[in-house]
Amino acid sequence: MSNELLGYAKTIVQLLKTAEELESKEDERASEVYKIAQDYVKQLLGKLNEIVGNTEEDEE
Repeated sequence: MSNELLGYAKTIVQLLKTAEELESKEDERASEVYKIAQDYVKQLLGKLNEIVGNTEEDEE
């Protein structure tokens, strides 16, 4: 499981770096890359919640 989590984290970091590079070039694709990174963050949080036993209901 930890390798899977590490993979998500590495992907998120790479996506953020790519988005930042695109943003600095005023490339419109930066917002799409940020959205993809956001999706990966949501997936990572879901996996972490599974590990610690939290559900969305617990957070409310």
